[in-house]
Amino acid sequence: MERGIAEGHRTSEMPRGVMEMTDGSDDGAKGRVTAPAEGRGASFKFRYVGDRFADAGLPFDMLSDLEALRDLVAALAEEEFRRKRGGRPPLGFNKAISLALVGIRGGGTVPEVAFQSDAARRSLPEFGDELDDLVVAAFDRVVMICDGASHDGFPDIPSPKAVGAMSKFGANLLEGEHMEFPGKKGRSGGKVIWDRKRLENFKDTHQRSVSEAFDMQLETRRRKFDGIGPLAGVDTVRNSVQVQTDEHGDVWLPLGCLSRSISQFSGNLFAPVEFSASIAVNADGKLINVEEVYSVDLFEQRDGDVWDRIVRLRELFTMEKGWLGNGQGEESTPVAILRAANLVFKRRKFADLFRIYPTGNGGISVEFDKGGWNFCAEMMPDGSIEIDRSLPGEKTFEIESFDGMSQDFFNEFDRMTAVTG
Repeated sequence: MERGIAEGHRTSEMPRGVMEMTDGSDDGAKGRVTAPAEGRGASFKFRYVGDRFADAGLPFDMLSDLEALRDLVAALAEEEFRRKRGGRPPLGFNKAISLALVGIRGGGTVPEVAFQSDAARRSLPEFGDELDDLVVAAFDRVVMICDGASHDGFPDIPSPKAVGAMSKFGANLLEGEHMEFPGKKGRSGGKVIWDRKRLENFKDTHQRSVSEAFDMQLETRRRKFDGIGPLAGVDTVRNSVQVQTDEHGDVWLPLGCLSRSISQFSGNLFAPVEFSASIAVNADGKLINVEEVYSVDLFEQRDGDVWDRIVRLRELFTMEKGWLGNGQGEESTPVAILRAANLVFKRRKFADLFRIYPTGNGGISVEFDKGGWNFCAEMMPDGSIEIDRSLPGEKTFEIESFDGMSQDFFNEFDRMTAVTG
């Protein structure tokens, strides 16, 4: 992809540090880029043309284009990330792509926005200048999409999120009005124009994706998500920790916006972590992504019995295959150990009774006696759980099985252990 949108020069009427987005063909400035103002990255601008804009001024209903542009650039930057790295962007990526209105020129008809690169680097420090490159590529694609609408030749946009944002860009333009992109030339050599006709052409071409995008918006809900769970992983590169939760399984929580250092969590695998975040869920309550993290802390109330069991689980985590001898005895799987850690913490009133053993197939067995009964909760290698109880010399109950550490599991565990003798 060409880098023309990131190349340009600063004109005399522009304040120091603001880039004029051109194709580099005027005034012999090709390839020369001025340093952006402190905290800003590449900038982008477009011009409104039409009778409503002739009297100098930008109607309020056109301000929605700025929000649509932000969402579009973020979605296209995500696509560029997937293309370059072959994987999903990290949590917090979309939110880190923040644009700011840095000027309105041409008597109010030419808005100019700039990427807030310093703020983005603080949120995702591991990416550095790569974020700027991704945003520049996204700006390029915005112009390519608008130009493609004139020729019925759209680039492939598989993301419903990108299509949904593009469908809002210029949605309030009236008949006879359009947008232009100063300094940009289309494939035919003329101006790149975006108007109602081209917008409708785009929406017709990507009708299914538009429908999916709006359905996604309608079905997505944002809610508070607080909880406590065992530390499942630490990613020092992405500055994130993974916590196992009852409701949504293993969830990655970025620490970028918090004062917490990732070093506080290193060496504390399976320790209880208390967290507070905002998440997006679909209509069925399934987690879509983590929107914002408010706090992530190691749980300070370290009960001695609980901590002894956590230390025991760490020991089992280091055991290698063959621990039974003669090549027998599988390594305990991380998910089985995490299930056991969760049980220890969530039912810590029994912690002093818990005896924890590895099983030969890679699971973990948590056993204890209470009221004359023997209890066992076995964490299978795949994360499923079996629990049973028996009264020595009298009766053994049928084993109960669960797919994971759900509320149903805890309800049955509490029912079974509510015996007095």
